[in-house]
Amino acid sequence: MPDNYYRDWKFHAGENIEAGVEEIVWNIREYGIPWMKKLCDLNYLAAAMERYRPVDYIVFDLPLVWLLAGDKEKALTCADKYLEKRKNDKELRERYDNFIAKVKDLDPSQL
Repeated sequence: MPDNYYRDWKFHAGENIEAGVEEIVWNIREYGIPWMKKLCDLNYLAAAMERYRPVDYIVFDLPLVWLLAGDKEKALTCADKYLEKRKNDKELRERYDNFIAKVKDLDPSQL
């Protein structure tokens, strides 16, 4: 949405919901579909993930998106940055080290 805020549409029993539904559909067509089309570009998707998502939610996803976009160096740089932030979490560090070891073995051209 253009104002970068969450919009909540509420409907109640017995109300005419037609106008609200039309507004939702218009917003999806105007903003949602173009946004989803942009996200089909993996570089754009990765940049959007970095910008809008807290790092704890994208730690496994973002390196894979960069890898799929053909940028293995960026995938590993992103992983290193995350590991530095979580260096005291041994369990997560071990899981993440195993994950990144597999990422390092992947060839983006084979994906």
